[in-house]
Amino acid sequence: MQHLEMLEREIGGVWIGIRFCSGNIPPRARKVSGMRICEAIARAAEETIVLPVTELGCPGAARACGVNRDDEGLAMGIARKEGIAPEPIREGIEATPQIPGGVDAIAMGHIASWDVAVSYTEPERAMNLVRHWQASHGGGPALHMSTLMGVCGNVVAATYADQRIYVSLGCPTARDAGVIGSQHMVIGVPYSLMGPLFGLGDEVPD
Repeated sequence: MQHLEMLEREIGGVWIGIRFCSGNIPPRARKVSGMRICEAIARAAEETIVLPVTELGCPGAARACGVNRDDEGLAMGIARKEGIAPEPIREGIEATPQIPGGVDAIAMGHIASWDVAVSYTEPERAMNLVRHWQASHGGGPALHMSTLMGVCGNVVAATYADQRIYVSLGCPTARDAGVIGSQHMVIGVPYSLMGPLFGLGDEVPD
């Protein structure tokens, strides 16, 4: 948990640790089903929860976790809902990262052991993160402008799969549900970059 506290102290905002589980589920975590990943991140600020990947409540989240392989069905569903042509949706879905296989569940909360930390935060705090990164690396993190799977795919999955910091504007599903505030962005930080982010070289702080 101290690593999350470091992010909250140095960057600001509330940070949620996410762990991709293959049986190593945190004790006392509450199992929930039928919930979106974006919604679960907000809920995890209050309690540690576990989402089985086969019981996610969003086809985009299931696709990000590799359990929904019907990209065409997902594209057509989004196209119908948004009233736009399906072809650009197909291309956006194909370009969206997925969490590597072998994951049974996703644990979230203020947990000690995590793979990715996510925050719904104001642009000023996103700026603080970028400045920390630039102080040690010079370049900035990736900024994903896609509004398809803007939390589950283009932050949670992308951060884990690529081991890079990602910043996203979110997606209509998360914003319409009130999960992400109108003034907030989404940031993902992999655990492996905690050391480099805070100027400690490749060492991850204890």
